[in-house]
Amino acid sequence: MSISTSVDPASVRVLIIGAGIVGPLLALALKHTPKSKTTFDPIVFDAVEDWKEVGGGFILQPNGLSIFEHLGILEDVYKAGQPLDLLKVTDERGRKVMTVDMKSMYDKLYGKPQLGMKRHNLISAIMKHVQAENIPMMFGKRLVSVSQTTESVTATFEDGGVEVGDILIGCDGVRSATKVAVFGDSGPDLRWTGVEYVMGLTRDLGPEFPRHVNRSVVGRGLAVLVYGLSENESVWTIAYRTKMEPSRWEPQEDPKQTLEELNEKLKDGEFDEWVYSLTRNPHRVIRLGIRDRDPLESWSTGLVALAGDAAHPMMPDLGLGANCGLEDAGVISELLSRAVENPTASSETTHARMAGALKTYDEMRRMRAKEMVDANRVVARFVYVEGKVLARVRNGFSSVIMGLTKKLPQAKFFDYEYSTAVEKFLSAEERKRGKREGARVV
Repeated sequence: MSISTSVDPASVRVLIIGAGIVGPLLALALKHTPKSKTTFDPIVFDAVEDWKEVGGGFILQPNGLSIFEHLGILEDVYKAGQPLDLLKVTDERGRKVMTVDMKSMYDKLYGKPQLGMKRHNLISAIMKHVQAENIPMMFGKRLVSVSQTTESVTATFEDGGVEVGDILIGCDGVRSATKVAVFGDSGPDLRWTGVEYVMGLTRDLGPEFPRHVNRSVVGRGLAVLVYGLSENESVWTIAYRTKMEPSRWEPQEDPKQTLEELNEKLKDGEFDEWVYSLTRNPHRVIRLGIRDRDPLESWSTGLVALAGDAAHPMMPDLGLGANCGLEDAGVISELLSRAVENPTASSETTHARMAGALKTYDEMRRMRAKEMVDANRVVARFVYVEGKVLARVRNGFSSVIMGLTKKLPQAKFFDYEYSTAVEKFLSAEERKRGKREGARVV
């Protein structure tokens, strides 16, 4: 058993658990923090034996793109994805619910597009820069326990390895080993939402499915979504209510049964022919049982914190989950950078300031994450209504609201730039402290 720790007192060793999207990106962001007397040396661990293609696709929004812009790698991300310029929503019989010029809307509101993104493509773009920075990636490292003092964190892994760092961030997903090791079984349990997703990746949908169009069908108890991921690949998602709770979220080893069951379910509806055509030739099929969880009362304790789905798993209906995790990475890197920037300005130790930064991150992010979790739940109640009359009311209501507001219901979440958000939060906290101190003097 070997214990490795930083020998450079001017270097902060950051143990990051989880090599999905958030973990490596956080490592990269810490490497790119402004130069000061103290630098960050992140190292990323993951339980899988090797980095491989996992997951399907999602939509990367302007709030998620913010961190890539700060790191100067936005163009690489644009190249990895597919801009989605048009949204077409119909009911199950092909009747128009709404058509939205997303390019014009996003140019006006955010100055950035939304991107259809294959998870593997985004990780590949991030990993190129992680490798260029020589950030260590350690695979086959399953976390089993975490302990900490006021000046260090120790992570013990299933293979007997022990790593000592200055701080530890758990970015290890909805079944977070970090959460269990640090917070135990306390806090809200994962909630089975009653919704199942089947996602298919395909390279040949035909000319009737232009990749820049986000095409959606809202039916009765079932929703369909199709959009491009790159110039040669698209993704479709069919989501529906089910009474069966899947035991795992993993991609199906044999998609045949999944597709057969899905085709049977589609027979219950009266869809346009193009919906039935989706299941004919996917080269990858993923079946997901959707769970979420109320955010924990605290995401941090001392020198340890959670980020991404480890802290706030949510339903995917509004496309907020991955983007929220990217916000987390930006906020953590910004606050930690500020904590080590000017050590002589504070009587606290570097570790005490970093623990304070993680506590600030916790306080700053929990309410926003809860708003996202709640918003997804509200929308899901509308999306998966099963009665014919209720479905018509929902579609009409959605069309009217879109016509009046010229915005999607989730649009308010996308206007978020993490460094500006940190500055506003810290300024507000400083004003509160000033008022409290003034009150005590009086």
